[in-house]
Amino acid sequence: MAADNIDIIITFLESTDPGTQSTALKRINQILNQKNDIKDEQDKLLPFLKKELRTTNSPILTEVVETICLIGRKNPTAIEELVPDLVNEIKRGNRYRARIFLEYLADKGGSREKAIKQQIDMIINHALEWFKDSHLTPILLDFLDRATGKSKRFLKFHGKKIRSLLDSLPPEMASIRELLE
Repeated sequence: MAADNIDIIITFLESTDPGTQSTALKRINQILNQKNDIKDEQDKLLPFLKKELRTTNSPILTEVVETICLIGRKNPTAIEELVPDLVNEIKRGNRYRARIFLEYLADKGGSREKAIKQQIDMIINHALEWFKDSHLTPILLDFLDRATGKSKRFLKFHGKKIRSLLDSLPPEMASIRELLE
């Protein structure tokens, strides 16, 4: 699979072998990373990525989430319809996939793009229930920390929501409130 022709590599995704699919996605990610305009590639990849993201127990889900977030870095509106599925992945409690998605959003934290603002709002809306899950608490704290550190605009756009989130944290979570203030 040494070829750089992404169309050839995409055909490997049709394989029934998860190892082959995983290797193909990793190679595709390397190629996408080096390109600025990925419109053609994203149009070819998104139907497959959507199907896999919605497949229960897909063995290549981590690579799928990585590819979706890579596409989102280049074109946030392209992955808009997949964001609820990514949010569900966090709800399922997979820490690694949650971290991939939240790091992508944190890097875009102060973005003026409507798609990104909506995605971050969706995360903040769910954050209260996730803070109650001890697995996700450190990842959410890291997300808020990174997003605010990357951009002061993040607080300008989302500060009101974050403050109301802090106000609604129960008393036993006072330590989280202190960390975020």
